[in-house]
Amino acid sequence: MSKFTPAQLIARYEACRTSRRTIEGVWNDITRLVFPYKGDMFNDLPDEQSVDWRENRDVFDSTAVFAAARLSASIHGLITNPFLRWFEASFRESKLNDVAGAREWLEEVSEVIYQTLQDSNLNTEGGEMYQDLVGYGTSVLVEEDTAIDGDYDNWDGVKFQCIPIREAFFESDYEGGVAAFYRRNEWTAVQIMSKFMSEDVPKTIREQAESAESIGTKHEVILCVYIENLGPGQDGQDAPDVSKVMPADRRPVQWRYILQSDKTVLGSGGYYEMPAFAPRWRKMSGSQWGWSPAMIALPDIKTVNAMAEQGLAAGEKAIDPAIFIPEMDIFSDLDFTAGAVNVVRSTENIIAAPSGSDFQQEVARIDRLRISIMEAFHSNELELKESPAMTATEAMIREDKMQRLLGPTAGRINTDVWGPVINRTFMILARAGKIDQPPAGLENAELDIAFLGPLSRAQSSDKIAAIDRVVEGALVLAETVPDNLDLI
Repeated sequence: MSKFTPAQLIARYEACRTSRRTIEGVWNDITRLVFPYKGDMFNDLPDEQSVDWRENRDVFDSTAVFAAARLSASIHGLITNPFLRWFEASFRESKLNDVAGAREWLEEVSEVIYQTLQDSNLNTEGGEMYQDLVGYGTSVLVEEDTAIDGDYDNWDGVKFQCIPIREAFFESDYEGGVAAFYRRNEWTAVQIMSKFMSEDVPKTIREQAESAESIGTKHEVILCVYIENLGPGQDGQDAPDVSKVMPADRRPVQWRYILQSDKTVLGSGGYYEMPAFAPRWRKMSGSQWGWSPAMIALPDIKTVNAMAEQGLAAGEKAIDPAIFIPEMDIFSDLDFTAGAVNVVRSTENIIAAPSGSDFQQEVARIDRLRISIMEAFHSNELELKESPAMTATEAMIREDKMQRLLGPTAGRINTDVWGPVINRTFMILARAGKIDQPPAGLENAELDIAFLGPLSRAQSSDKIAAIDRVVEGALVLAETVPDNLDLI
């Protein structure tokens, strides 16, 4: 029996939803000004037809839109490059890596995990995750095992989904990880019937699925994922062996689909590990939510859009100014269309109203704001300078600077999401029988994951620089004492 009733789970979901009302206002501003085609995030939209794809007049300057897209694409390639293996496994106790057959087994494990991730939709959903991190500072990625009821005979790997932040809610554990995850779904009766067995669906929903009048009516269905088994020493339970296949109701992480209106449980099951991961771009101590480049630049983004909008209005007045005409000098309203004929007494007193706008000052202020926005999104580090004279050394220094700036973010993302994803994928592969047994004596050895992406390597660049300095010093010394080279 679950430790939570459906009503208790819904109450916990509602508490999570209430606790983030303030930050949702910031996220909504970012959606309007940085991700204009994501729609109104926190307004109820009955369907996609409610999104006005043509009218995005909140954005009058697209600097932030382009800068966010550039940064998210760049960090995707720098951390999890789709064309290179970006991690490798090793034993935590370094001397075990030299045991006979250990390196070969570790290489095989790393390759199997990597190919499993490559065969999934990780690169697509990972790109969406990076966009959310650059904009909202927080994202939620879910990894699903495709095995049905523990049957791995027709196993089809793993699949990922980046949950829209407007639908995702979670409770944090003491380390900042996900202790419980909730997703708010808005489904029609037809969608509910196609997802769940008919006997679990209330009669009213079944009737709506057959009625043409209710075909567009949506219902809130909440997915609740929570840790059920607390482990040894707590509640008198032993830690389950998640390396072996077990019935869904005995797995340590349970899930429920609950109809919000009457708390009906539409479906239930279990996971071996928490499938949801919540990476943050950067995070302040004591806060559940991350902060992002878009949040830092948001005041400048609002200002530059307001100034650009005012500039359009001022430009309209300068191009098509108001006209001052003495009352007795015209016989009818002036017609300014092409080829029009106007009857006037005299044109001497017909003058255009001065706009009074200083467009040079406006352009200068907007340019300063654009530079500030681009700096917040690290655009200066991501772009080569506009000169063909950049040397290879200058390019390396620029790349090293960029990697050092983004290195802390890469470390947090690796800790929050990619390390847990690799660990969960390893366990899924082990249960599916896709990983060979380790060499004798290493069955209980702990594994570590080393990340190989450029940003991860930048964290150890001091070691590489130290080696370079030693080699350079040795070469200088060898000019006077050549025999010293034999000692190196």
